[in-house]
Amino acid sequence: MKKRCLSLLLVLLCLASCGEKTPQPEPFVPVSYERADIIERNETLDGSFTDSSSWAVDYCLNAHAEYDVVTTEFADGFVSPDTFMTGGYSCGASTWILSLSSGEAVTVQVVYVQLERTLTLCGVFEGEKIMSSRPAVYAFVASDPRFSSFCTDFPDVTDGLFDNVLRLNVLNIEAAGLLDENTLLAVEPVSYGYDKKPPLTRLHFFSVSSKKELRREDITDLYYQSTVFSDGYASVFLREKSAGDVPTHEYRIGATGAGEMTAASDPSVHKLSDTVTVISDEKGISVNGELCLPARGKDVDINLPYFVCAVDEHRFIYCSGAWEWTWGVSLYDTDTRENVELFGENIRPVGVYGKKLILYAEDTELCDGLWSLDLETLEKKKELVTRSYVDGTDASRFAVSPDGRTLAAIRARDGEDRQETLETYSLSSGSLLSQKPLDMRAGYSKGLYFLGQKPALCFHLYETDSDVLMW
Repeated sequence: MKKRCLSLLLVLLCLASCGEKTPQPEPFVPVSYERADIIERNETLDGSFTDSSSWAVDYCLNAHAEYDVVTTEFADGFVSPDTFMTGGYSCGASTWILSLSSGEAVTVQVVYVQLERTLTLCGVFEGEKIMSSRPAVYAFVASDPRFSSFCTDFPDVTDGLFDNVLRLNVLNIEAAGLLDENTLLAVEPVSYGYDKKPPLTRLHFFSVSSKKELRREDITDLYYQSTVFSDGYASVFLREKSAGDVPTHEYRIGATGAGEMTAASDPSVHKLSDTVTVISDEKGISVNGELCLPARGKDVDINLPYFVCAVDEHRFIYCSGAWEWTWGVSLYDTDTRENVELFGENIRPVGVYGKKLILYAEDTELCDGLWSLDLETLEKKKELVTRSYVDGTDASRFAVSPDGRTLAAIRARDGEDRQETLETYSLSSGSLLSQKPLDMRAGYSKGLYFLGQKPALCFHLYETDSDVLMW
């Protein structure tokens, strides 16, 4: 009897188990990423712009529900300048590449607004709908009713301040100058050869009178180094990949006709006279084959003397230091082997103009600013001393005219946020020649040049995400 009851119980248990349903996953419901739906849901996220990948992953999971996201890779992105939005808000876009378990890769862009550590989703885009320009993102955010009142118009810095405004419509101008009175050359290194992209330097030729681009020319296979403008032509220096930082080629181009590519002269060799040759290289400075000023230390701690300019047939100026640091500017006499320090640390040469060597002093006992050294008398002179430069350690903040008579400098205005002034000074008398106000909420300075005797400012505009040249 007990055996029969046990058998009946087992049968009942089996029947009961057969009647139970296997648990099913929740049905997939795609999430709408229409503008109105995003605004209605008002999604937020705690974090920084790098955390916006979670939105990209979420979108991809909903659009490709049958797959898993294996990896996420940041592709591109930016955060708006703090002058575009008020109230502590900023906006941005970040683009992510999501690799799926199927082997497929999906590119997704998220647009967001940030207040402190809170991100608010504004839009999600995939494929051809991804916005490639910053102005498009600004316009998209400004049209969001949640944030439109916090968006501002960028000020216009091109209206009435300069006689000439040339809209370059390129993103990376490194040098600009006149080839003749009506032809301007702007040099754009499109690619420096990073990320396995081949090097590319693009030359843009503009008409000064019509403000239109006349033509452009591409230089491939060589890496951009620098550009020097002379009377009627420009020399674009380039190098081969294996040459380090030493230019191997010079492309000389005028206002008309094709340019000529030649081997660049050895920049390490400097002839003071027929009997005195100075070589400045990674070993230090040699005079007629004798190493007189050797390099000391190595790597980032190296103290490397390097030639700056000749004073006469037996003396020259040299600077010692490494990378962007300098430990002194000195005079060396090749006849007597005497070494005289002219300036202490943290002052570096800008260039030779006429008979003057212009130097920039940064955070020293000399105070920030520009100094000159008369190469005939070796007299030192303060040309412009100020601590009001903004990020003022590079050549985008000042320039000297080709004849060495005029200095142009961008200076911050005391007590006025993002308000600066483009000033010109006489280097002979030190007197102020002109002033032009600059509203830096509109963008930032990329370069200060002289076109003939007029200072020219290369300025990047946030509103159009492009460069203009104003003079």
